[in-house]
Amino acid sequence: MRVKTLAKNLIESSVGRLFETFSEQYTNRELGKIGQSVGIDFKIKTHTARHTFGTLFIEMGGDVVTLKDYMGHRDLGTTMKYVHISEKRKKEKINVFDKLFKKEAPNPIFTKEEEDSSNVA
Repeated sequence: MRVKTLAKNLIESSVGRLFETFSEQYTNRELGKIGQSVGIDFKIKTHTARHTFGTLFIEMGGDVVTLKDYMGHRDLGTTMKYVHISEKRKKEKINVFDKLFKKEAPNPIFTKEEEDSSNVA
């Protein structure tokens, strides 16, 4: 049988829908069971995916304005509620910043010896 014929038979034999739909409540309950089975100790819901997407998008180098648009928000404040940067990631970013300033730091006007001799007057 050709794919087109198979698809047509499948659609015609379904009762109004090609795929069964599940309620959000049912889906959340099943996600909770899956989470428990793998040792996740917080409640997982379908909405958790929005938080995961927001966080991963930013951590992988995406910008907040684009994320705001993808998530359908009007303001950045709402979008930022979905971004949860890990402590490890914060430390990585601040280390990059520290290295930048260490490279850019100007040389001192006096060497340590010159400074000590100027205070002897």
